[in-house]
Amino acid sequence: MANESPPAIPDEVLQQALHLLAPVVRLLLAHGVDHPRLAAALKRVFVDQARADLERRDQKATHTAISLLTGLQRRDVRALVDDAAPALPRKATSPTLPMQVVARWASEAQYLDEEGRPRALPMRSADADEPTFEQLADEISKDVHAPALLDELVRLGLALVDEGGRARLVSESFVPTGDFSQLLGALARGGHDHLAASVANVIEREQRFLDYSLFADELRPESADELQALAKKLWRSAYKRSVVAATELIERDKARGFAPEAPEMRVRFGVYFYAEPKTSEPKAPAPPPANDDTGAS
Repeated sequence: MANESPPAIPDEVLQQALHLLAPVVRLLLAHGVDHPRLAAALKRVFVDQARADLERRDQKATHTAISLLTGLQRRDVRALVDDAAPALPRKATSPTLPMQVVARWASEAQYLDEEGRPRALPMRSADADEPTFEQLADEISKDVHAPALLDELVRLGLALVDEGGRARLVSESFVPTGDFSQLLGALARGGHDHLAASVANVIEREQRFLDYSLFADELRPESADELQALAKKLWRSAYKRSVVAATELIERDKARGFAPEAPEMRVRFGVYFYAEPKTSEPKAPAPPPANDDTGAS
């Protein structure tokens, strides 16, 4: 009896990738993006990633090489390469000014009260020892006036101005409410980097990036809520400590400068929590067969 063939690795990868894509497809369907539009847009992603992969292997990213790697026709590859949209500038992935203000306000000791909560800050003060919002804003950027920056935080639902004219931080992490573009951008950036870390670990077969999670079941809904409350508490502590450390390291590295052998790096450190009834857990659809030719006429 002949030995059974081992399962095809590409099929296994595809099946798990479909499971990863399920929430993305849910998002697309909720906003009117159908399959043909996604399929057309994915060509760009395949070409861009193929070019990056070839460059990592010190190979020429020719039209033919990209076509062989992606399975796309050469005319499609040529059109996408020749009409390539300009890459996003590096600053497009950098933290915005409001994000930086929130991070410093929620973590720097001088802006925290005795219980470690963000202080209510006056715009300015005659007392030189009293921290102010103007001081906080100036530490982030001197190009944007503090009142304008506070107005933006209020617009995003991250801060408010009380009856005494003091600025109060409403949220200790930058998760804007009410602004769909901001929410969608946060989803894309955080989701991309989390998935990129996981993929790098799988491809390189080593734990290059931190990527751990806890899984538990047989819980009542209220118990899941308790775990989420605990997760938020643990994250607040880790977030504050990480922001302080990151700020210190950024200042140190700016002073040391950068070089080709020590390029400027970007990092993202996050955490997530998700809960749903076990019975509603989506199953990944089976991948299409490698060959659809059944011999039928």
